[in-house]
Amino acid sequence: MKNLLRYGLAITAMAIIFLGQTGCQSFSDPGEKGEVVSTSQFQELKKQKTSDGKRVAVIGKVTVANSNLTLKMGSPTSMTVDDQDGQLIDFFDLYHGKGKNEFYLPADFTPKDLVLYDNEGKPHHYDESIQLSFTMKRVTAVRPEQDPLTGAYVWKYEQLRIDPAK
Repeated sequence: MKNLLRYGLAITAMAIIFLGQTGCQSFSDPGEKGEVVSTSQFQELKKQKTSDGKRVAVIGKVTVANSNLTLKMGSPTSMTVDDQDGQLIDFFDLYHGKGKNEFYLPADFTPKDLVLYDNEGKPHHYDESIQLSFTMKRVTAVRPEQDPLTGAYVWKYEQLRIDPAK
């Protein structure tokens, strides 16, 4: 009986470690669509502490500058999102895969090989605009918390959701 309990605990521990290492988001809800804001409105939101916990969305294109990109199993990849005018909105952490709210790139790729999968699992190609919804979470464990040049705080974005742009 003791061996059965030990094996059960060992298997459970290995499953938890595996799910944590592979970035399994089984318990992570992508959330609802956020309120669409322009690039300038988003930059202003980043300067306000009250934006912490706010659910917003931006319209833009996810880009890959070159093939010098390292994809780590289970870890998100920081992807560039530009607005319609090619102006940088920000960097967002997306997971590599072919599931909902993920992106896919083959091992050898060009920027044109980028495919995004929206909240329903439908593919969108590199040249399509998408609506990216997320919850803003202010990072407080950094110094300085606020960029002295721009006045923006440091943010991370949670519950990312990809939808077709309208």
